[in-house]
Amino acid sequence: GVGLYDLKTGKLVRIFERKTSNPMVGKPDIMGDNIIIPGVKNIQCYSISSGTVKWTSDVKNTTSILSNELTKEIYAFRTKGTNTVVYKINATSGNSLWPEGNKLKGAINNIKFTDHGLAIVTNILSSGKKGLVGKIANKTKGSGTSKVYLLDQNSGADLWEKSPKTKGIINHFYVENDGIIFGV
Repeated sequence: GVGLYDLKTGKLVRIFERKTSNPMVGKPDIMGDNIIIPGVKNIQCYSISSGTVKWTSDVKNTTSILSNELTKEIYAFRTKGTNTVVYKINATSGNSLWPEGNKLKGAINNIKFTDHGLAIVTNILSSGKKGLVGKIANKTKGSGTSKVYLLDQNSGADLWEKSPKTKGIINHFYVENDGIIFGV
């Protein structure tokens, strides 16, 4: 199961029972009375107050969940190799709101909700080495580039014809009313 504890008192609020064949594999999120937990086989939404499962979504191996309280939508992110796939899920029913996951080059670095779309920064690491040694080097100390996407919240399509790609990793990322500011 997955335990939820009160931050002020340290007391257990509830344990959300999970099947051993579907353990939690990513970072969950809380939206109102809901806790959304990613698992190996699916994503499940539980009521915090009752502990019951409200809905199940078929997205597998999600590495993190991000909910938008304002729009009542949930975004699920799944790492696939060195890239990321983004899914949008209805917070009430668990139904997919995009026809399929949106494939992005690189691993998620930063995500911001904007009035214009979902702003996402990914890192594309490169150690110069290939194979298993290269994959390990990339995750530990590789250098590389970042890519900035602005995804349409209705379709998941990239709103920019050509997403900015940097020479180096973005380490500062801010969304303002009239644009995005980032530093490498």
